[in-house]
Amino acid sequence: MGRNNYFRFKQFTIVHEKSGMKVGTDGVLIGAWSDHPAPQRVLDIGSGSGLTPLMLAQRYPVEITGVEIDPIAAAEAESNIAQSPWKERISIVHTSIQEYKSSHSFDLIVSNPPFFQNGPTSPDPLRKRARHTDSLSFEDLMKSVATLLSENGFFCVILPANQIDYIINIGLHNKLYLNKVCYVRPKQDSAPKRVMLRFCLHEKTRIIEESLFIEKDRHLYSDDYISLTEEFYLKM
Repeated sequence: MGRNNYFRFKQFTIVHEKSGMKVGTDGVLIGAWSDHPAPQRVLDIGSGSGLTPLMLAQRYPVEITGVEIDPIAAAEAESNIAQSPWKERISIVHTSIQEYKSSHSFDLIVSNPPFFQNGPTSPDPLRKRARHTDSLSFEDLMKSVATLLSENGFFCVILPANQIDYIINIGLHNKLYLNKVCYVRPKQDSAPKRVMLRFCLHEKTRIIEESLFIEKDRHLYSDDYISLTEEFYLKM
């Protein structure tokens, strides 16, 4: 991703000058990979500067809600959405997901959550909040999803590959069952660095397994990555 304070996609632009979490590959991946055959309502948890809500609005002609705890990021998301073709269908709620209340459930819930649980933290408090689980633990995330997900809904999340067993177990405690996983590798011969997981409220006997790698070489993207993201990127 570029170092500008904005990132231009095919149908919208993200200004991420103030938000703690900039546009990155993780956000693009989960925004493109998350799926539901016919969602009526969609929720994004931890919207940052608005990338995922905008990607989901481009894909699905329904109401999109984004929840963002940081006031600066929420304001930047609202500004980006106001400049988009889907401003009438996207709303950003400035609160934590733990405090968020909704009168209805959601058919598709998506999150690119903070996932660093220990180790050195960023001196930038906005980036620290966006990247570390201090403000949103996996336990709180899965508990919130379990209360907001519709009967036939899907919850999609992207995490470091080494966190997969941990979050699957937390999901089980909340009656959220893994039914699809995609292992993401930086290069073809690399070990998986990220996993994208899809949960539902019904236990499945068969879990769909996928994998993709991002680059064949520096800035030379794989066919699978291009296929997944080409409706968003201006060029690959």
